[in-house]
Amino acid sequence: MTWVHLSERIAPFWPTSAEAVAAAELPLAQQGPDQELIVVGAAPVTAVEDFASPQQFARRLEPLVVADGSGDFEAVVLESAVAGTGIRLFLLVIPPGHGDGGFAAAALGLVGTLPDSPQLLHLHGDTGLDVDRAREELDGPAVIQSVYGLAGSDRLAAAVRDADEVVVPCSDLNVASGEANGSAVAQALREHPHLRVVTHGIDLRRWDPSGDTALPATFDTESLGGKGACKKALQVGAELAPREDVPIVAVWSAGGPDGGLGLVAAHLKEILALDVQLVVIRPDSEDTDGALATVSGAQVWQADAGDEALLRRVLAGSDVALLPDATAALGQRALIATRYGLVPLARRVNAHRDRLVEYDGLSNTGGAFLFDEPLDVELMVALGRMRRAYGAPEIWPGMVRANGAMDVGWSRTAAQLRSVYRKALAK
Repeated sequence: MTWVHLSERIAPFWPTSAEAVAAAELPLAQQGPDQELIVVGAAPVTAVEDFASPQQFARRLEPLVVADGSGDFEAVVLESAVAGTGIRLFLLVIPPGHGDGGFAAAALGLVGTLPDSPQLLHLHGDTGLDVDRAREELDGPAVIQSVYGLAGSDRLAAAVRDADEVVVPCSDLNVASGEANGSAVAQALREHPHLRVVTHGIDLRRWDPSGDTALPATFDTESLGGKGACKKALQVGAELAPREDVPIVAVWSAGGPDGGLGLVAAHLKEILALDVQLVVIRPDSEDTDGALATVSGAQVWQADAGDEALLRRVLAGSDVALLPDATAALGQRALIATRYGLVPLARRVNAHRDRLVEYDGLSNTGGAFLFDEPLDVELMVALGRMRRAYGAPEIWPGMVRANGAMDVGWSRTAAQLRSVYRKALAK
C-alpha cells in the first residue's frame, strides 16, 4: 500500500531547516511493513547545487515536463531514500514564475509516474492541489488534508472541503476568534463533517538529555542529578549569580507578530522581583528587537535560538520554560522543554491547552502553569504559583516527573493518523 505525503512549503529532510526535520520525522514514525511511504516537497532554484552531493539527495532524475496555467515548464527532480526504510524522498525545484500552482502540477505529474497509484494522499498545508483532479488522475486515492493555521488561500479552503478527512494539530484551531475566523479556510473547517485533532510530537532521539553530548552532564526526568551541574554551568556562562535556590526561567518565543516578548518586557521588573533569573532565547525576528532591548539587566541573559547546541545547554540548565506566544499550534517548544526537565509556564492556547496539564495544588497533580486573559494579571499569578512550588521540594520533582511521563514522540502522532487513514480508506 502506497501513501504519499505532499508539502510545498517544507522540503522534507532539508538539512538546515528545523521545520523540515520535524516534517520528515512523521513519515519515519509511520513506516510499517505494509506501506510504501513517499514524501514530496519543494525547494528554491538555488537548491539544485545544494543537493548535488550524494550525502543529500542521491539522484537527479530527468526533468519533469509540467503543464500549468502559465504554460509548460521543466521541474528538476531530486530523489533519495532513508537508509534502512522504504521511504522514498522527492524534491521538486520549480522555476521562477510557476510557484503559484506550479508545485501542485509538478507533484501530481510526479506521483502519476509511480508504478502503482497511491491509495492515500496526505496534503500538508496549502499545496495548491485540486483534490478532485488528483482523484481523477490517480485512480481515486483517499485524501487527507492537514491544516496548521486559519489563514490561507481559497485553494486551501477548497482542498479542505473536498478532502475525505481533515486534520488539525489542536482542538481550538477551528473556533479561534478574530479576523482569521472569518477566512474561507476557517469556514471550511467549521463545515467539514470529519475534522480530526492529531497532536504533533518531537524526535525523542534529537531531544534527549540522557545522551546529549552538548551538555556538561546528562540526566533524565526520573533521575535529575546531572541537571544541577547543567544549571551551575549555565549560571557561570551567563554570568548569573550561582544560586541553587533561585529558578532559572527560559523565555522561549518564536518572535513575530504573535510573539509574547513584549508581554515579558512590559512586566520585567515585577518578574525579577519574584527572585528569578531570566535567560531569553533570542528568536530570529526583527519584530522582537525592541522587546529584546528592553529585556536586559543583571538577572537576565540572552542566547541565540539558532545555535542548537547552546539552546540545548540553556534548556538543560533552566528550571522553567516561559512560553508567552499568542499561538502555539504545534506546541513543540513545550514538549521539548518537558524532555529537558523544565516546567512549562505557558499561555493557554492551541496545543498548550491540549497537551499540558495544569498543576493542581489540592491533588498535587499536573506539571505546568497556564495563564489566560487578562494576560497581565494571569501571567503574574502563574509566575507567583510557580515560585512557591519551586521552593517546595515535595512538589517540584513530581511536576517534572509528570511531564516526563507524557508521550511526546512522533509514534503517538503516527498512531492517531493511522486511525484517520483507516477511516478515509474505508470510504
